[in-house]
Amino acid sequence: MSESRYIDYNGEHIHSEEPVLLCDNRAFLYGDALFETMICFDGRIPFIREHISRLKQSMEILKMRIPFQFNEEFFNDQVGRLLKRNKFYKGVRVRLTVFRKEGGLYTPLTNEVSYLIDITPINFDRFSINNKGLVIDVYKDHLKPINTFSSIKSTNALLFTMAGLYKKQNKLDECIILNQNKHICETISSNIFLAKNNKLFTPSLESGCLRGVMRKIIIELATDNRINVDEVPNLTVDHLTETDECFITNAINGVRWVSGFKNGRFFNKMSGFLINELNKRVGYNE
Repeated sequence: MSESRYIDYNGEHIHSEEPVLLCDNRAFLYGDALFETMICFDGRIPFIREHISRLKQSMEILKMRIPFQFNEEFFNDQVGRLLKRNKFYKGVRVRLTVFRKEGGLYTPLTNEVSYLIDITPINFDRFSINNKGLVIDVYKDHLKPINTFSSIKSTNALLFTMAGLYKKQNKLDECIILNQNKHICETISSNIFLAKNNKLFTPSLESGCLRGVMRKIIIELATDNRINVDEVPNLTVDHLTETDECFITNAINGVRWVSGFKNGRFFNKMSGFLINELNKRVGYNE
């Protein structure tokens, strides 16, 4: 059983062990929902503007009505209240889920939405490079389609669930997801970067990868430090076998370096540098 805590359901604090969602909840029935996963250090959510901007863009695509109060100030305040209620004072993982309200079958009766915020403690209070590099491989059983929904963090995540089972079965740390053209798209939980000759390569948004907030920040940090970044629409597994370095990025861990793919072994010079730059960006100077 997970740790007991309070959650925020439409502004009301409810104990996490209490039932919240009805049996006709559209997130449960149809995956008619999306979410943002954010990190919070010392009561601050780094890059919350980018997170809420992506959330609202995705809601527009799904034709959900965006409440007027849905902005970074509102969610900063709601998370702050939840932190105090739970007496969480260090790093926490924040999951904000937005779902269309009940009613209808495939065709909704309304475009109004509800939201749920859940926070869980984590064991660190700043970004740091992983001491042990990740071992990854390619998940080939199912491919990710390239379409309007590719960049949305939807609760419809069967592809990533199946890849997660493959990862567990094969004792891997992560799996690479391929798109419908069998090009590198992302991993189960992250965007992916390759580094060669002091240049970065990452799948372009046209490849169907998630429009990751941390992906955007890392590209900005690299550009600010005169590191060329090439967003490639057709990055292949062959590119991965020829690279000097590989790392993955997400909002919770920042940057994690990959040490092994098949027989290849990678360094972590670029990923270590970018972690330091990331901490500077959020106000943690060495």
